[in-house]
Amino acid sequence: MPRLHYWTSESLDDFADTGPAPDPQGVFHTAQRSDVDTHTRSIHFPSMRTFVTVGTGKPPDGWWYGAFARLVIAWDPLGAVEPVDVDDVTQAFLGWIDLTPAFTLIDSGGDYVVDWRPVEPYLDIKGQRRGFGEGTFPNVNGWFWVGDHNGVFVGTYGSHVKSTLRITSRVLWSTDTPAGP
Repeated sequence: MPRLHYWTSESLDDFADTGPAPDPQGVFHTAQRSDVDTHTRSIHFPSMRTFVTVGTGKPPDGWWYGAFARLVIAWDPLGAVEPVDVDDVTQAFLGWIDLTPAFTLIDSGGDYVVDWRPVEPYLDIKGQRRGFGEGTFPNVNGWFWVGDHNGVFVGTYGSHVKSTLRITSRVLWSTDTPAGP
């Protein structure tokens, strides 16, 4: 019998009336048919927008070049949902994509937007990872990490920072188990 294939789709839309969360935000794909389903391919579309309203102080110009935003994709055969970053040396690490900032002034008062987008429009990961077959369906997890050495994300300069984060991703699984009724 030939291998069967199916897609799972997940997205995360997060709006914060503060800067982006210091802890990683995640999007999780769980295999739907079997504990030995195989990750075949995954495609991920991340973006972030940071609104800065200048308040009692103004962040230094170009602070965003010292900040970072990235999406890290990890294999999770046991459903542990533990954050993985680019320095992870385990087999969990599948790939990552950095987002590049672009500044836009939005009014004469100095308020502005920093849009964070990948240079390539998406991250496409190809490669097979099979579930362990120990009763837990495997996951493919996306972890969105941010950092800012100037403290703008946490409002250090008296400015008000709002952020929106969006991750849309799809995972192609292969399996021997047909879909249920």
